[in-house]
Amino acid sequence: LDHFEQQIQLLEQISAEGTINEINRQEPMLALQSLPVPVRDHFARKYGLDDATDLDAFVKKLSTTDKDVEWSSIQKLVISSRSEEYEDLDYLDRSRYVEELFPALARMEQVHPPSEDVEQFLRQVLDNNYFMVRSKPERVVGGYFVRGYNKVSNDNEGSILVEILSQKLEESDLRDQVEFFFMNDPQPLSDEDFEMDNDVEQVIFLCGKDRSLLTANAGPLTKAGVNLLGVLSMLLFAFLTVELRPNPDVFQGKNLFDLIRLAVPVFGSLVAVQLCHEAGHQVAAMQSNMTIGVPSILPSVATGVGGSITPLASPPRNVKNLFDFAISGPLVGYAASLALLVYGLMETSMMDLPTTQKLPSLPLSLLRSSALGGGLVESFLGVGTLMQGATLPPDAMISLHPACIGGFVGVISSALALLPIGNTDGGRIALAMFGRRGAYVVSIFTTAMLCGAGIFGLDSVNILLTYTLCALLWQRELEIPARNEVEQLDYGRGFIAIGAAFLVFLTLLPMR
Repeated sequence: LDHFEQQIQLLEQISAEGTINEINRQEPMLALQSLPVPVRDHFARKYGLDDATDLDAFVKKLSTTDKDVEWSSIQKLVISSRSEEYEDLDYLDRSRYVEELFPALARMEQVHPPSEDVEQFLRQVLDNNYFMVRSKPERVVGGYFVRGYNKVSNDNEGSILVEILSQKLEESDLRDQVEFFFMNDPQPLSDEDFEMDNDVEQVIFLCGKDRSLLTANAGPLTKAGVNLLGVLSMLLFAFLTVELRPNPDVFQGKNLFDLIRLAVPVFGSLVAVQLCHEAGHQVAAMQSNMTIGVPSILPSVATGVGGSITPLASPPRNVKNLFDFAISGPLVGYAASLALLVYGLMETSMMDLPTTQKLPSLPLSLLRSSALGGGLVESFLGVGTLMQGATLPPDAMISLHPACIGGFVGVISSALALLPIGNTDGGRIALAMFGRRGAYVVSIFTTAMLCGAGIFGLDSVNILLTYTLCALLWQRELEIPARNEVEQLDYGRGFIAIGAAFLVFLTLLPMR
């Protein structure tokens, strides 16, 4: 009952107020989805509907019908609808680890396959020549664990097995009802298994097939709102780089058109970096036959753009595909950003003083927030250009070419995207490298470290703290599972990840 209390209170509030708009419609729909099916159907009949199949119609009815609902009876129905399996201690123990490490699969509880579909899956898909089932399927939140042995020769990581089972499922009658994931058992090894140095057991997780519930991506209106805010944030940042120039007298008598003419190249360079980032993701997704959603641009107070979020719309085939997708966007964004930064610095270094005074500018504090970006600025414009002191106050503005500004911001946003938090690109890379339990620990450690840097003054412009808070709000969950979570990364990808981590360190380390 405690688990469903917030959902019931939300529905009760909407029913009492009787108003709801398109923007906040998704929240009550998710609340309804989370309730057990008998409760939803009972709830729907209270409002004159046959059942709760059409959630959108259900929400409209809920907000427009003046009907007194006995909410205490709804709460009792929630309790009575829970079957005996929810009181089983083994079920609760197994489910605890699934909810922690596979939150997307835990959401599938409301569409978990019936026992008849599980038996049919065992008969039609799990051929004993490929996978020997050793025990009865175990109920767990979201679906079932099927334990057994991979009998495919020379296939320790299960890549061939997963391909065979995927093909057999596609040819079966269950292809639109269920889907499976091959993974290491989320439960930790027992003391006995640990002492005997036994390996973690591999299991097949069987769940219902509902991609919208699995991915839980934001709706189109939310996406549009976030992207509009991101574009406006970049526009405002571009205008501020022109308006907060160090020599405002140079622009006396200029009109709004002149300001727009100067701000557009800055805005264009910011957009170009984000397009390159997304192009990297798109190419990797096409090569791996992955389906991805519409990206969202993250606004930022300090840099205009904090990066972008590209959600997965379907599970990747394996962790290698997930790694390639995750790292391709930031690395392509890095390459484009560094190219713009170097080009802009070369152009700035060849300009005379009157021309330089007409350029847009960045705050000294922002330029000093990156050892890599600030170091490149000083290497082209002269050592000491960013040296804070008597001749250069902390609030000084440094004039730079528009491409240089876009490149510098792009370097920062690419580094932020690679931080291993939740289901960001960096979080996906950590998941592919260290597994889910390792990625969970790394995410907590990184979050604590970044928050500490912001709280104790090591992040003077609050870039790290702001990004971390945004990631905790919208991207704190681990990514949806790959079809094969057992397969390991090769050394080549590992070295690429280490190089990317070193690049992130150089970028986000402030100048001293």
